[in-house]
Amino acid sequence: MRVFACSLLATCTLASAATRIEIPNGDFERQGEQWQIRDTGMSRIIPEAACHGKYGLRVVDDSGSTGSEMQSAPVPVETDKVYRLDFMARSTGNSAGVGIYLQFFDGQGACLTTQRDRAEVIYAFTAGADWQPFSVHVRAPKKAVAFAVRIHSFNAKVGQADLDDFVLHELSDNEVAAVPRGSIMVSEPQPQASLDAMRQQIARDDFLARLARVTVSPHPRLFASAERFAELRALAMEEGIHQRVRDRYLFLADGLLDVPPCERIMTGRRLLDISRLAVYRISTLALSYRLSGNVLYRDRCLAEMRAVASFSDWNPSHFLDVGEMTLALATGYDWLYDDMTPEDRTLCADAIITKGLKSTSLTAGWTQSSNNWGQVCHAGMIAGALAVAELDNDIAEKRLYSALTNLAIPMRAYAPNGNYPEGPGYWEYGTTFNVLALAMITTALGTDFGLAELPGFRETGRYNDYLSGPSGYMFNYADGGRGRRHSQSAVWWFASYFKEPELVASFERAAMEAKSADRKKLNASRNNGWFRAYEFLWVFPESAAEHSSASQLPLVWDGKGPVPIVIMRNSWDDDTATYLGLKAGSPRASHGHMDIGSFVLDAGRTRWALDLGAESYHRLEAMGVDLWNSKQDGERWRLFRLNNFSHNTLAIDGQLQIAASNSTFVSVQSDPAVAVMDLTPAYANDCTRALRTVRLDADGTVFVTDELSGLKPGVTVSWGMTTDQKIHAQDAESVTLSDGKQQFRISRLAGEGQWRVVDVSQPQPEFRGDSRNANCQRLELHCVAPDDGALRIEVRMGLVK
Repeated sequence: MRVFACSLLATCTLASAATRIEIPNGDFERQGEQWQIRDTGMSRIIPEAACHGKYGLRVVDDSGSTGSEMQSAPVPVETDKVYRLDFMARSTGNSAGVGIYLQFFDGQGACLTTQRDRAEVIYAFTAGADWQPFSVHVRAPKKAVAFAVRIHSFNAKVGQADLDDFVLHELSDNEVAAVPRGSIMVSEPQPQASLDAMRQQIARDDFLARLARVTVSPHPRLFASAERFAELRALAMEEGIHQRVRDRYLFLADGLLDVPPCERIMTGRRLLDISRLAVYRISTLALSYRLSGNVLYRDRCLAEMRAVASFSDWNPSHFLDVGEMTLALATGYDWLYDDMTPEDRTLCADAIITKGLKSTSLTAGWTQSSNNWGQVCHAGMIAGALAVAELDNDIAEKRLYSALTNLAIPMRAYAPNGNYPEGPGYWEYGTTFNVLALAMITTALGTDFGLAELPGFRETGRYNDYLSGPSGYMFNYADGGRGRRHSQSAVWWFASYFKEPELVASFERAAMEAKSADRKKLNASRNNGWFRAYEFLWVFPESAAEHSSASQLPLVWDGKGPVPIVIMRNSWDDDTATYLGLKAGSPRASHGHMDIGSFVLDAGRTRWALDLGAESYHRLEAMGVDLWNSKQDGERWRLFRLNNFSHNTLAIDGQLQIAASNSTFVSVQSDPAVAVMDLTPAYANDCTRALRTVRLDADGTVFVTDELSGLKPGVTVSWGMTTDQKIHAQDAESVTLSDGKQQFRISRLAGEGQWRVVDVSQPQPEFRGDSRNANCQRLELHCVAPDDGALRIEVRMGLVK
């Protein structure tokens, strides 16, 4: 699907020599004549909406589930010709919620621009309160003989706007040549992987036989049986890691005894904070009861379960909330089943069924999600279905089969090397819930149905090792927070399930021990790592195999995958080691940034080049910022932390990267460590070629070389890098940073220009919602393109030795 969201195009002033093609009643002066209106009152042709003449169109859509719908009569067009659609518009609410669909038809009347083929051409405009002219260019696809305008407000958004004076123009060759590159929309069917092919193929008879055994099996059946819990309790009675981890959970449970149960308090459009609080409290208290027998933990857990079971709903409009709450209540219901009264069982089971399993369609969009939504929500549905399978076998069977087959869709994103498209922050979220799902089905159904062997999933157990730099900070691309590495529950499952104890040797075991010894008082109103109780089921004592079988990891890791990254380092254990994280891909990837070509860099255990990280979703949504609009003129890209002006990449002529672009690594090699990225798609409006080559030498020296051609002569290309280290020295050729103990120099080797240091602690110009970036600054090298449009910039970086 091709969706362009554009501000007023400068090209709307093209010469009037273009051939004018009247859209029948495009000015609405004959009211609804020649227009098919298929909604019930959202599309209104009224005098109050007129820009010129007596009538105009007012779209009023206050629904979050259905949209307006109307279409013009068709007009003849020619294949492969470029057309310009002009119209007037103003906003009476959220004009970005209204789309102008440019539709083409073949000689048999079949639409050539359909959602089915992802060939739609949609212009989502953002208008002000006053009338403005808008223009959009489109190339007619092959076989096109007719064109029509469809005006539709998006189903999932509200939208209000006035529109008038629709006119189509056929452009001459000279006029087409004057249109800026990238501004002509095209309708080309996009290849799409079959969802059936992405789903896991599971023999129905085998599945039903396994589920039938579940319905007659005793509780607990989620994550562990009664026998396994007895083994874990016995292990925790002896000196060792199980005892130390158990004592930590008893400490946490003690801190919850006098805290009032959760209340149904929304944060913006989400109940997610409360769902996570419920997961944390119920799992911690229920586990502590099973490991200690202390009835205070049981009774406090039951109070929490009664509270959330009695909520009016679990906010199904944002289904992550339901997924996590279903997991929370299903865990408590299953683990405390034998200690519950019949009334409590009925209350909780009914809530799991009605507010969880039956609260949305079996074909809801999230069921086919390829990101963390699919992992989290399917895990919740698996928990609910297994917990109450004997009470409502029909919904349990349907939900469970849907989850098992569709969970493969987001899991295929790990292929081929375990790279996670949404970055390390979302790796923890998505992968942990994915692991919870697999742990439940292997315990209750006796198999993982082959899901754990999907390409790349086993390999992702090493993902955090690769993405953690010597500084301790992660390569936090996408919406990842700027923080140090912390322990990951899921890694213990990988180590245990795949019998690879070395996965916890380098970091996780020490982190687990440190956390288990921590007795700092916690804020009981926070979730404190809401899914941590489950990791107790996967920890194991240290063994010689943990170290003896550990292999030397590669110095260069090519993550590949849908959001390609490359990690380079010149050593795994040298205190002066240099580490680089490089990123290609698309800004429009899930939780993506305009960080194409960007890098982070550690040397001497200090992070010198950093990524500022994500912005707060709740805060921005409360301010009315359209954070999730990733179209070219979406407000997402006005946020400094999310656009290319904050990342360690290029800006050409002060322009944003192209949101709909997708850049790749041309080559990656290990000896010497070199990666070449083709950034041309991200900058195609401003150049014809953009290559970035990054080389890491054995001594830790880094070279970044950018080669650009097809630039407009005189245009400025800005090479930028963000840091929070202090400026030690600066001259025309280099900037030297200092962390107080060591120095790091960035030097220009090629590319005429001088270094500038720009304070970005408060971005300028400031956009509403921009966060402060304490002590941060940009090192910028501004180079001017010569007359031949070819420019080479080379920068050397490394510790001063």
